[in-house]
Amino acid sequence: MVEYTYPYLIQRFKAFFLDLCFQIFLMGIFAYVFSLFENPLPQVRLFTLLSIFFLYDPIFVSLFGGTVGHFILGLRVKQNQSEDKNINFVLAFGRYIAKLLLGLLSLLTVSGSQKKRALHDMISGSVVRSK
Repeated sequence: MVEYTYPYLIQRFKAFFLDLCFQIFLMGIFAYVFSLFENPLPQVRLFTLLSIFFLYDPIFVSLFGGTVGHFILGLRVKQNQSEDKNINFVLAFGRYIAKLLLGLLSLLTVSGSQKKRALHDMISGSVVRSK
């Protein structure tokens, strides 16, 4: 059986910050693209903004096992029961919503858990491990 290591809270904060920077970068790119059009539909702008905010994390986690921030820091989000498999989109979306709703409260459980799982990881059945 493969033994994995699990990141400390500071690594998870760094990944979050990198992802936030990446999302702001994406928003800037789309703002520039929209500025090239004479009259872009407000609904398209809103859909793009909401997609970047709500779908970036779940799509990347479910398809690639982590976000840009996770990849830069060598972290992966996997199923707790089978750490070689990604969580599916529904669980990744639920994980992200729980992370948003619980905020810093969710991270209080990281230090007390053997696998350093946050509350949103426990809810979704995921674990964040080092590559």
